[in-house]
Amino acid sequence: MKKLKVLSVLSVLAITSCSAFSSSSKDVDMTNTSGFLSDYSLLSPVASSNDNIKIYRYVNPEFQRSDYKAVIVNPVSIYQPKTDEQGKTVLNNVQDSLNTSLSQMVSDKFPVTQTPGAGVAVVDVALTGAEVNGEGFKVRNLIPVSAVIKLATKATDTDKKQAVLLIEAKITDSVTKKLIGQSVTSISSEEFRDSNNTEAEFEASAQVWMKQAVQNASGYAK
Repeated sequence: MKKLKVLSVLSVLAITSCSAFSSSSKDVDMTNTSGFLSDYSLLSPVASSNDNIKIYRYVNPEFQRSDYKAVIVNPVSIYQPKTDEQGKTVLNNVQDSLNTSLSQMVSDKFPVTQTPGAGVAVVDVALTGAEVNGEGFKVRNLIPVSAVIKLATKATDTDKKQAVLLIEAKITDSVTKKLIGQSVTSISSEEFRDSNNTEAEFEASAQVWMKQAVQNASGYAK
């Protein structure tokens, strides 16, 4: 039942569009983007110790942390297709958990506010996903995250299909709308194969990936 439950969690996390990247090139492939970030061409790859996780980021060279005294944290965006009532409830639980985690993370560094103003930044995060081919990192199809899991469990040496969960984060100035930083983290379906069998496990993993994405966008990734 736990396995079925997490699949129901993941089945309601779907995408309308996604970002495409080239793992063999320093530049980001702009063929497909979600439009969530302001300018994907600014992104550059960042070294990752995990082969299943790829990181891309941009930090405005003019950004000075001392210029900001507070942060607005917008709700995490997860595309929600039409689902049954149980699916909606599960998705809302996951989304609430991510919102709480993000607010706590930001509040450890800055006061959290709802009021735009001078010295106030805005943090936005979105979860998306896609099927990619085995050559580089070029998107083939847009798929629900549940399909990411399915592709991982049936993968073979001859199967070229791969799937990824994408977490996009951006930080902007609340008044000027100027971009402070942005990032995309892609998590291969390999990361899902033997874990995340319950709603709680998925929430815990998503929280870690989300925090890393925001840290990358802010330039303070550890």
